[in-house]
Amino acid sequence: MTGAQEQRSPGELRADLGELRADLGETVEELAHRADVPARAKEKRDEVVGRVQEQAATARTMVAGKAPFLEDPKVLAGIGAVLVALLVVLRRRRRA
Repeated sequence: MTGAQEQRSPGELRADLGELRADLGETVEELAHRADVPARAKEKRDEVVGRVQEQAATARTMVAGKAPFLEDPKVLAGIGAVLVALLVVLRRRRRA
């Protein structure tokens, strides 16, 4: 400390030290999260999968009344194959 700073009691210093430790702990946790690329990739994948599932459910609801041919398992399998192929292509483009 310099002479220009006011003297602080040991209790105040301990309180400040506790706050600094808490802040440092949060910073370390944030940095560890940022450095954990596999976990971040999994989070992003889960987010995308959830979004695709929501969109698929919405599409099924919209189409259910308008297209009775979708009750045919062959048609559903074909649509599923197209969606999987689309996901594969999109993932490969993002990696490139």
